[in-house]
Amino acid sequence: MNILVIGSGAREHALVTALRLDTSVDRIICAPGNAGIARDVETCEVDATSAQAIGDLAAELRVDLVVIGMHCCRLAFLLCSHICVACYVVVDVPR
Repeated sequence: MNILVIGSGAREHALVTALRLDTSVDRIICAPGNAGIARDVETCEVDATSAQAIGDLAAELRVDLVVIGMHCCRLAFLLCSHICVACYVVVDVPR
C-alpha cells in the first residue's frame, strides 16, 4: 500500500513513524513534511491547503490512501469528493 501523509508537524511525524511499522505499507510520502520527516520517508512540496494540488499529487504518486494530519476537515471533504482514493482525517478529541 502507498500512503500520502499531508502536513508538516509533530503529529504527521508520529503518523509516519507508526505507519512505517506496518508491513502492509510499501511506500510513505509526506507532503510537505519537514526535515525530521525527510530523514525517515520521501517528502514532496505541495500546497497543503489546496485540495486540487493534493489530489493531483495523489494521482501522480498513485497512492492508495491519503492521511490528512492537519486540522482541515473542509480540505478532506473537497479531496474525497474530487479523487477516487480513500482519505483518513486525524482529529483531536476534546477532553
